[in-house]
Amino acid sequence: MKAASLVKEQVEVAIGKAGLAVGLSTETGPIDSLAMLMDAAAYFSLNQRDALQALAEVYAAVVNWRTEARSPAVGLRANELDDFVSAFEHDALYDAQQLLGYK
Repeated sequence: MKAASLVKEQVEVAIGKAGLAVGLSTETGPIDSLAMLMDAAAYFSLNQRDALQALAEVYAAVVNWRTEARSPAVGLRANELDDFVSAFEHDALYDAQQLLGYK
């Protein structure tokens, strides 16, 4: 589903980049929170259930970033992880938890 891929890409930007605003169009202006992004799901022809599914998939990929970073595929050492915390652990991640009902 092309629309699901688009919203997933937008959610990845919102979760994975702290402080980065996403713009859908010049009419809507910047979408700078996950709540605003979820409200814009219809822009991508997604219903709320599909938008939440896309958010859940991205959240699942991001929430365990430390484990993935330490895996042989990535190969970071524990002392190198602090350099990446701000890219993964910020308000958007906690907002996603709330939107998904995880906390």
